[in-house]
Amino acid sequence: MPIDLRKLQHVCILASERNFTKAADKLCITQPALSRSITKLEEELGLQLFNRNPGDIALTPAGKSLVERAKLLLENAQHLHSDMALIRDGLSGNLAIGMAPYPAVVFLSSLTNNVLHEQPGVKIQVEVASRDRLLAQLNAENIEFFVAGSSLLSVNEQYLVEPLIKMRLSLFVRKGHPILKSKVSSARELLHYPFIGALINRTNANNFKVAMGLPESADFKLTVACDDFSVLKPLALSSDAILIAPHRALGKDLENGNLKEVGVCGDLSILANAAIEICLVRFANRVLSPAAQAAIAFLKNFATQSSTQPNRI
Repeated sequence: MPIDLRKLQHVCILASERNFTKAADKLCITQPALSRSITKLEEELGLQLFNRNPGDIALTPAGKSLVERAKLLLENAQHLHSDMALIRDGLSGNLAIGMAPYPAVVFLSSLTNNVLHEQPGVKIQVEVASRDRLLAQLNAENIEFFVAGSSLLSVNEQYLVEPLIKMRLSLFVRKGHPILKSKVSSARELLHYPFIGALINRTNANNFKVAMGLPESADFKLTVACDDFSVLKPLALSSDAILIAPHRALGKDLENGNLKEVGVCGDLSILANAAIEICLVRFANRVLSPAAQAAIAFLKNFATQSSTQPNRI
Protein backbone atom coordinates (compact mmCIF):
# COMPACT_ATOMS: atom_id res chain seq x y z
CA MET A 1 0.00 0.00 0.00
CA PRO A 2 1.41 3.44 -0.92
CA ILE A 3 2.44 5.57 2.05
CA ASP A 4 0.47 8.77 2.57
CA LEU A 5 2.82 11.78 2.44
CA ARG A 6 0.77 13.49 5.13
CA LYS A 7 1.49 10.65 7.54
CA LEU A 8 5.19 10.92 6.73
CA GLN A 9 5.02 14.62 7.51
CA HIS A 10 3.32 13.82 10.81
CA VAL A 11 6.12 11.40 11.72
CA CYS A 12 8.86 13.91 10.86
CA ILE A 13 7.28 16.73 12.87
CA LEU A 14 6.66 14.47 15.87
CA ALA A 15 10.26 13.23 15.68
CA SER A 16 11.43 16.83 15.73
CA GLU A 17 9.12 18.08 18.53
CA ARG A 18 9.15 14.84 20.60
CA ASN A 19 5.80 15.88 22.03
CA PHE A 20 2.33 15.11 20.67
CA THR A 21 0.81 18.40 21.77
CA LYS A 22 3.55 20.58 20.28
CA ALA A 23 3.64 18.53 17.08
CA ALA A 24 -0.14 18.71 16.69
CA ASP A 25 -0.08 22.49 17.17
CA LYS A 26 2.64 22.85 14.52
CA LEU A 27 0.62 20.71 12.12
CA CYS A 28 -2.60 22.59 12.93
CA ILE A 29 -4.44 19.39 13.80
CA THR A 30 -5.74 17.96 17.07
CA GLN A 31 -3.61 15.75 19.27
CA PRO A 32 -5.99 12.74 18.89
CA ALA A 33 -5.86 13.14 15.09
CA LEU A 34 -2.06 13.09 15.16
CA SER A 35 -2.04 10.05 17.47
CA ARG A 36 -4.40 8.18 15.13
CA SER A 37 -2.25 9.09 12.11
CA ILE A 38 0.94 7.75 13.72
CA THR A 39 -0.76 4.59 14.98
CA LYS A 40 -2.34 3.95 11.57
CA LEU A 41 1.04 4.26 9.82
CA GLU A 42 2.67 1.90 12.32
CA GLU A 43 -0.11 -0.63 11.64
CA GLU A 44 0.33 -0.28 7.87
CA LEU A 45 4.09 -0.82 8.13
CA GLY A 46 3.93 -3.46 10.87
CA LEU A 47 6.62 -1.52 12.76
CA GLN A 48 6.76 0.57 15.91
CA LEU A 49 8.16 3.98 14.99
CA PHE A 50 8.21 5.69 18.39
CA ASN A 51 9.00 4.76 21.97
CA ARG A 52 6.28 6.44 23.96
CA ASN A 53 7.67 7.18 27.40
CA PRO A 54 6.09 9.57 29.92
CA GLY A 55 7.21 13.07 29.06
CA ASP A 56 9.29 11.95 26.06
CA ILE A 57 8.70 10.59 22.58
CA ALA A 58 11.72 9.03 20.86
CA LEU A 59 12.21 7.28 17.54
CA THR A 60 12.87 3.59 17.41
CA PRO A 61 15.66 2.36 15.06
CA ALA A 62 12.97 1.63 12.44
CA GLY A 63 11.55 5.11 13.01
CA LYS A 64 14.96 6.72 12.46
CA SER A 65 15.36 4.86 9.18
CA LEU A 66 11.89 5.93 8.08
CA VAL A 67 12.43 9.61 8.98
CA GLU A 68 15.72 9.78 7.05
CA ARG A 69 14.03 8.65 3.85
CA ALA A 70 10.76 10.45 4.55
CA LYS A 71 12.56 13.80 4.69
CA LEU A 72 13.93 13.22 1.19
CA LEU A 73 10.50 12.24 -0.11
CA LEU A 74 8.84 15.29 1.41
CA GLU A 75 11.54 17.58 0.08
CA ASN A 76 11.20 16.09 -3.41
CA ALA A 77 7.43 16.41 -3.20
CA GLN A 78 7.80 20.10 -2.36
CA HIS A 79 10.21 20.57 -5.25
CA LEU A 80 7.80 18.75 -7.54
CA HIS A 81 4.97 21.03 -6.49
CA SER A 82 7.13 24.11 -7.08
CA ASP A 83 8.30 22.82 -10.47
CA MET A 84 4.74 22.14 -11.57
CA ALA A 85 3.76 25.66 -10.52
CA LEU A 86 6.56 27.06 -12.69
CA ILE A 87 5.47 24.93 -15.63
CA ARG A 88 1.84 25.96 -15.07
CA ASP A 89 2.87 29.62 -15.21
CA GLY A 90 5.02 29.06 -18.31
CA LEU A 91 8.23 29.83 -16.42
CA SER A 92 9.80 26.41 -16.72
CA GLY A 93 9.64 23.28 -18.87
CA ASN A 94 10.55 22.45 -22.45
CA LEU A 95 9.30 24.05 -25.64
CA ALA A 96 9.82 22.09 -28.86
CA ILE A 97 8.44 23.69 -32.03
CA GLY A 98 9.14 23.90 -35.74
CA MET A 99 9.20 26.62 -38.38
CA ALA A 100 9.46 26.61 -42.13
CA PRO A 101 12.33 28.78 -43.48
CA TYR A 102 10.24 31.78 -44.59
CA PRO A 103 8.32 32.30 -41.32
CA ALA A 104 11.51 31.52 -39.39
CA VAL A 105 13.24 34.62 -40.72
CA VAL A 106 10.25 36.71 -39.65
CA PHE A 107 9.30 35.23 -36.29
CA LEU A 108 12.07 33.09 -34.84
CA SER A 109 14.43 35.77 -33.54
CA SER A 110 11.65 37.70 -31.82
CA LEU A 111 10.08 34.56 -30.37
CA THR A 112 13.30 33.17 -28.90
CA ASN A 113 14.20 36.59 -27.51
CA ASN A 114 10.79 36.79 -25.83
CA VAL A 115 11.19 33.33 -24.29
CA LEU A 116 14.66 34.17 -22.96
CA HIS A 117 13.42 37.34 -21.28
CA GLU A 118 9.90 36.40 -20.19
CA GLN A 119 10.36 32.66 -19.53
CA PRO A 120 14.03 32.26 -18.59
CA GLY A 121 13.46 28.78 -17.15
CA VAL A 122 12.04 27.38 -20.38
CA LYS A 123 14.35 25.32 -22.61
CA ILE A 124 13.46 25.96 -26.25
CA GLN A 125 14.21 23.70 -29.19
CA VAL A 126 13.35 24.87 -32.70
CA GLU A 127 13.64 22.91 -35.93
CA VAL A 128 13.74 24.91 -39.15
CA ALA A 129 12.74 22.63 -42.00
CA SER A 130 10.28 22.07 -44.83
CA ARG A 131 6.59 21.76 -44.10
CA ASP A 132 6.61 18.03 -44.86
CA ARG A 133 9.51 17.45 -42.47
CA LEU A 134 7.78 19.47 -39.76
CA LEU A 135 4.56 17.51 -40.23
CA ALA A 136 6.52 14.28 -39.73
CA GLN A 137 8.04 15.73 -36.55
CA LEU A 138 4.60 16.73 -35.29
CA ASN A 139 3.21 13.25 -35.97
CA ALA A 140 6.18 11.74 -34.10
CA GLU A 141 5.33 14.13 -31.23
CA ASN A 142 8.83 15.60 -31.31
CA ILE A 143 7.33 19.10 -31.55
CA GLU A 144 4.11 20.59 -30.18
CA PHE A 145 3.29 22.80 -33.16
CA PHE A 146 4.87 24.31 -36.23
CA VAL A 147 4.56 27.42 -38.36
CA ALA A 148 4.53 27.01 -42.13
CA GLY A 149 2.72 27.85 -45.34
CA SER A 150 -0.93 26.84 -45.61
CA SER A 151 -1.76 23.48 -47.09
CA LEU A 152 -4.46 20.86 -47.43
CA LEU A 153 -3.90 20.00 -43.77
CA SER A 154 -6.98 22.07 -42.99
CA VAL A 155 -9.23 19.33 -44.40
CA ASN A 156 -7.82 16.78 -41.95
CA GLU A 157 -9.68 16.80 -38.64
CA GLN A 158 -6.57 15.47 -36.92
CA TYR A 159 -4.93 18.89 -37.16
CA LEU A 160 -5.88 22.39 -36.15
CA VAL A 161 -4.64 24.89 -38.76
CA GLU A 162 -4.89 28.55 -37.77
CA PRO A 163 -4.02 31.33 -40.25
CA LEU A 164 -1.34 33.58 -38.81
CA ILE A 165 -0.40 36.10 -41.49
CA LYS A 166 0.04 36.54 -45.23
CA MET A 167 3.68 36.94 -46.20
CA ARG A 168 4.64 38.75 -49.37
CA LEU A 169 7.28 37.07 -51.51
CA SER A 170 9.34 38.79 -54.19
CA LEU A 171 12.29 38.25 -56.47
CA PHE A 172 15.55 39.94 -55.45
CA VAL A 173 18.93 40.44 -57.08
CA ARG A 174 22.16 42.21 -56.25
CA LYS A 175 22.68 45.90 -56.89
CA GLY A 176 23.81 46.41 -60.49
CA HIS A 177 22.28 43.18 -61.76
CA PRO A 178 21.60 43.30 -65.54
CA ILE A 179 17.94 42.41 -65.06
CA LEU A 180 17.33 45.70 -63.21
CA LYS A 181 17.72 47.79 -66.37
CA SER A 182 14.00 47.53 -67.06
CA LYS A 183 10.89 45.76 -65.81
CA VAL A 184 10.69 42.11 -66.76
CA SER A 185 7.68 40.97 -68.76
CA SER A 186 8.43 37.36 -69.66
CA ALA A 187 9.60 34.22 -67.90
CA ARG A 188 12.30 33.79 -70.56
CA GLU A 189 14.11 36.85 -69.22
CA LEU A 190 14.00 35.49 -65.68
CA LEU A 191 15.04 31.97 -66.59
CA HIS A 192 18.23 33.29 -68.13
CA TYR A 193 19.51 33.44 -64.53
CA PRO A 194 19.68 30.80 -61.78
CA PHE A 195 16.99 30.83 -59.08
CA ILE A 196 17.81 30.29 -55.42
CA GLY A 197 15.57 30.01 -52.37
CA ALA A 198 14.21 27.80 -49.63
CA LEU A 199 13.26 24.21 -50.32
CA ILE A 200 9.82 24.04 -51.94
CA ASN A 201 7.46 21.13 -52.45
CA ARG A 202 5.95 20.12 -55.77
CA THR A 203 2.73 22.08 -55.22
CA ASN A 204 4.56 25.35 -54.58
CA ALA A 205 6.90 24.72 -57.51
CA ASN A 206 3.90 24.22 -59.81
CA ASN A 207 2.24 27.38 -58.49
CA PHE A 208 5.39 29.34 -59.23
CA LYS A 209 5.59 27.95 -62.75
CA VAL A 210 1.96 28.91 -63.39
CA ALA A 211 2.65 32.43 -62.11
CA MET A 212 5.48 32.75 -64.61
CA GLY A 213 3.29 31.47 -67.42
CA LEU A 214 5.11 28.16 -67.70
CA PRO A 215 3.27 24.88 -68.25
CA GLU A 216 3.19 22.48 -65.31
CA SER A 217 5.19 20.04 -67.43
CA ALA A 218 8.08 22.50 -67.64
CA ASP A 219 11.24 21.31 -65.93
CA PHE A 220 11.86 24.02 -63.35
CA LYS A 221 13.98 23.55 -60.25
CA LEU A 222 15.86 25.91 -57.99
CA THR A 223 19.56 25.96 -58.79
CA VAL A 224 20.27 26.23 -55.07
CA ALA A 225 17.60 25.10 -52.60
CA CYS A 226 18.56 25.78 -48.99
CA ASP A 227 16.62 26.46 -45.80
CA ASP A 228 19.39 28.68 -44.40
CA PHE A 229 19.12 32.32 -45.50
CA SER A 230 22.61 33.02 -44.16
CA VAL A 231 23.76 30.91 -47.11
CA LEU A 232 21.32 32.28 -49.69
CA LYS A 233 21.88 36.00 -49.12
CA PRO A 234 25.65 35.95 -49.78
CA LEU A 235 24.98 33.97 -52.96
CA ALA A 236 22.53 36.59 -54.16
CA LEU A 237 24.95 39.39 -53.30
CA SER A 238 27.89 37.80 -55.10
CA SER A 239 26.29 36.33 -58.22
CA ASP A 240 23.59 36.89 -60.81
CA ALA A 241 21.22 34.49 -59.05
CA ILE A 242 17.62 35.54 -58.43
CA LEU A 243 16.58 35.05 -54.82
CA ILE A 244 12.99 34.15 -53.92
CA ALA A 245 12.39 35.53 -50.43
CA PRO A 246 10.13 37.55 -48.14
CA HIS A 247 11.21 41.16 -47.67
CA ARG A 248 11.82 40.61 -43.95
CA ALA A 249 14.50 37.99 -44.68
CA LEU A 250 16.81 40.52 -46.29
CA GLY A 251 17.12 43.08 -43.51
CA LYS A 252 19.72 45.80 -43.98
CA ASP A 253 20.82 44.49 -47.37
CA LEU A 254 17.44 45.55 -48.71
CA GLU A 255 17.34 48.82 -46.76
CA ASN A 256 20.83 49.79 -47.98
CA GLY A 257 20.07 48.89 -51.58
CA ASN A 258 22.55 46.02 -51.77
CA LEU A 259 19.63 43.81 -52.78
CA LYS A 260 16.84 45.11 -54.99
CA GLU A 261 13.42 43.83 -55.91
CA VAL A 262 13.00 42.76 -59.51
CA GLY A 263 10.37 44.85 -61.28
CA VAL A 264 7.80 42.89 -63.29
CA CYS A 265 5.06 43.86 -65.72
CA GLY A 266 2.75 42.35 -68.32
CA ASP A 267 2.18 38.62 -67.94
CA LEU A 268 4.45 38.55 -64.90
CA SER A 269 2.49 41.20 -62.97
CA ILE A 270 0.99 38.43 -60.84
CA LEU A 271 4.42 37.98 -59.26
CA ALA A 272 4.28 41.51 -57.87
CA ASN A 273 1.53 40.43 -55.48
CA ALA A 274 2.80 36.95 -54.71
CA ALA A 275 2.20 35.89 -51.11
CA ILE A 276 1.89 32.81 -48.98
CA GLU A 277 -0.43 32.36 -46.04
CA ILE A 278 1.48 31.38 -42.93
CA CYS A 279 -0.36 29.12 -40.48
CA LEU A 280 0.05 27.53 -37.06
CA VAL A 281 -0.37 23.76 -37.21
CA ARG A 282 -0.92 21.47 -34.22
CA PHE A 283 -2.99 18.47 -33.22
CA ALA A 284 -6.65 19.36 -32.85
CA ASN A 285 -7.39 17.52 -29.60
CA ARG A 286 -4.18 17.84 -27.61
CA VAL A 287 -3.47 20.02 -24.60
CA LEU A 288 -0.42 22.18 -25.24
CA SER A 289 2.16 22.85 -22.56
CA PRO A 290 1.89 26.29 -20.91
CA ALA A 291 5.16 27.25 -22.64
CA ALA A 292 3.68 26.36 -26.04
CA GLN A 293 0.48 28.25 -25.26
CA ALA A 294 2.55 31.33 -24.36
CA ALA A 295 4.59 30.98 -27.56
CA ILE A 296 1.46 30.80 -29.72
CA ALA A 297 -0.03 33.84 -27.97
CA PHE A 298 3.18 35.76 -28.66
CA LEU A 299 3.25 34.72 -32.32
CA LYS A 300 -0.36 35.77 -32.86
CA ASN A 301 0.22 39.13 -31.20
CA PHE A 302 3.45 39.68 -33.13
CA ALA A 303 1.71 38.81 -36.40
CA THR A 304 -1.14 41.21 -35.64
CA GLN A 305 1.26 44.05 -34.86
CA SER A 306 3.34 43.30 -37.95
CA SER A 307 0.32 43.31 -40.25
CA THR A 308 -0.58 46.84 -39.15
CA GLN A 309 2.91 48.21 -39.81
CA PRO A 310 3.88 48.67 -43.48
CA ASN A 311 6.87 46.74 -44.79
CA ARG A 312 7.25 44.64 -41.64
CA ILE A 313 6.25 41.45 -43.47
